[in-house]
Amino acid sequence: MKCKIIVSCLLICSFLHQSISRSADDISPFGINLNLERVGWLGGQAAKDSAVILAGNIGIQWSRETFCWNWFEVDSAQYDNNVFARYDEMVDSALAHGINHYGILTTDLYDPNWSLGDAAPSTQKHFQDYANFAKYLTEHYKGKIKHWEIWNGPDIAEYWPPAPN
Repeated sequence: MKCKIIVSCLLICSFLHQSISRSADDISPFGINLNLERVGWLGGQAAKDSAVILAGNIGIQWSRETFCWNWFEVDSAQYDNNVFARYDEMVDSALAHGINHYGILTTDLYDPNWSLGDAAPSTQKHFQDYANFAKYLTEHYKGKIKHWEIWNGPDIAEYWPPAPN
């Protein structure tokens, strides 16, 4: 069912993409939240490659992707090279097919436990830990990812416990 919805959305974007006239140098305003890392969990690298190829073939030029703090930084200034390797491959594959990333610097629901416990940032230490991660990640992807969203939904309780502020 999810695949049918994704394919339907991609087809709609394809029709919209073809109906707008612009020069070859313009970047399409159309994008999609491909969630390539999660696609990989479900179907492996082949599924990620298929999603990137299909999206690129129909003119998608942007993908909104989540870069979860707790996945990358397992302890203070200790980074998981396996996670970076998976994301590096994802970013490079997308770029090779003309797809830029809009990266979201967030957590996978309120982690990492080493810094925040089970809550959103609220102290100067938490803010500094997050800033250090943001600096490390954006420097790692410098020249490959130009647009970043800071956190995800600070106005939604699910993403900013115990309550939005």
